Amino acid sequence: MLVTIDPSIPMDPKIRSFLALYETCAFIVACYNYSLGLVVQTLFNKLFRKELINICENLDPK
Repeated sequence: MLVTIDPSIPMDPKIRSFLALYETCAFIVACYNYSLGLVVQTLFNKLFRKELINICENLDPK
């Protein structure tokens, strides 16, 4: 399948403005998504670290 794009479309100021706004919004959403991922990962690491230590202590034959 071959898609042909009109090269004059990106030159239109309205389209360029929309694309810039879209890129900015996409960047902001990506940053929030990454930050939320870091927070969730940190919380899970703290929670599961305690569980892992408990499991290892219970498996260790003394």
